[in-house]
Amino acid sequence: MINISANVLIELNMMLTQDIGTESRIRINKGLTNAD
Repeated sequence: MINISANVLIELNMMLTQDIGTESRIRINKGLTNAD
């Protein structure tokens, strides 16, 4: 169970980092459009 939970945590971390990356890109794009 420890190995399974560790794999799940790794997958969740990857998903979260991907979501954060997309959110930051959207914010940067909004900032650039607002700057224009």
